[in-house]
Amino acid sequence: NIYNPPCGDLPKAVEVFKEWLKALDSEEIEKFKEKYVDNEQVWIADIEEIKEKDFNLNPGLYRKVEKGKVRWEWVRLKETIDVNFGKRITKKKHEGTKYPVYGGGGISFYTDNFNAENEIVISRFGMSEKCVRFVKGKFWLLDSGFSVSPKDENILDKRFLYFVLKAIENKIYECGRGVGQKNINMDCFYNLEIPLLPLEIQKKIVERLDKQQAIIEKAKEMEKAILDAGIDDAIFEGDWEWVELGEVVEISNEKVEPKNIEDNKVFYIGLEHIESKTSMLVSDFSFTDPKELKSAKNVFSEKNVLYGKLRPYLEKVYLPNQKGICSTDILVLIPSDKIDRKYLFYLMKSNYIVNWAIQNTKGAQLPRINPKDLLKVKVPLPPLEKQKEIVEFLDVQFQTLKKIRQMRENAEKTIKLILEKEVFGSAENF
Repeated sequence: NIYNPPCGDLPKAVEVFKEWLKALDSEEIEKFKEKYVDNEQVWIADIEEIKEKDFNLNPGLYRKVEKGKVRWEWVRLKETIDVNFGKRITKKKHEGTKYPVYGGGGISFYTDNFNAENEIVISRFGMSEKCVRFVKGKFWLLDSGFSVSPKDENILDKRFLYFVLKAIENKIYECGRGVGQKNINMDCFYNLEIPLLPLEIQKKIVERLDKQQAIIEKAKEMEKAILDAGIDDAIFEGDWEWVELGEVVEISNEKVEPKNIEDNKVFYIGLEHIESKTSMLVSDFSFTDPKELKSAKNVFSEKNVLYGKLRPYLEKVYLPNQKGICSTDILVLIPSDKIDRKYLFYLMKSNYIVNWAIQNTKGAQLPRINPKDLLKVKVPLPPLEKQKEIVEFLDVQFQTLKKIRQMRENAEKTIKLILEKEVFGSAENF
């Protein structure tokens, strides 16, 4: 029996049940729970919870996490999964239109044949930290990735396996070997351990996790739709003056050497810290120790707009709300009193400026905008009152984007909490 006694020991169960009745009579329930429940020999449920589970008396369904601990059986991956390695094809010889081609990362190209369907895919060569994904539908899997599936789906649910592997993604990445390019060590991977819950409980947990995952997928779709639309040119059209950007904006030349900064931490923004198109800082952003920075940096304040001049098609524009320093690949724009700061922010993110920048970058490997050229671009300059109206209109779109992102992050946190509390037992096991 996979459960601890007294579940498989009827005389012992009767004895424990009698003690439970005594505890109810003497109002010493806490002592009973300390003796049995905290030791995971007994699970307690009220009648409403039993009704919710269709009167199923499988004791595992009522297992509670006491004192933040669970004690499921842990098994090595090699005991529970089958592995299928992908097969190499090339874009030159096999490009088509029907099925996406995956390696260890995202879609490489499309082809007209498939060798996998609805599979958990793990990076094999050239691993990144995001090395676990579930690919829906039919696709072609390259040899730079491999798929995993349960040896016995009567013991291990495939979707449950995916969520567990996603939760230990960092440990899988640590199985990578190599300096420049990490390739997975299969022995290390096979020896990773995962918790093995009763199948019925796995399915109940998966049902809840899939609901959160659906929120994540829908939020991604909505976010993509907003970002793909961008800020349409029509928003800035009207019967008003067009001027060179340099007439209403200056580019700051103020710099600082990091070694001269006395603070232990500084608000430093590099291009890698600004998300493409969303203009949000990356989720793992944190203040930086000035000692970790080399060469002079640009200085900015909450009165500026930051504009990434390297690969401007990535639309890395940021509206700071405090003082800080940034990479010299980021231009610090100083708006005059003729142009609203937020209007300038949205203008620099607009399709109009993005398309102009794409056509005016210089440099093959590291395409950049020349600041002098940027200041010469003609831009619409409505009266300040109209600028503020445009800002209010675009704020709705930008705030909606933030709310969608927050909704997605909340669902991701919920998945993590469910796995932490009900599957792994603690964050330490991730």
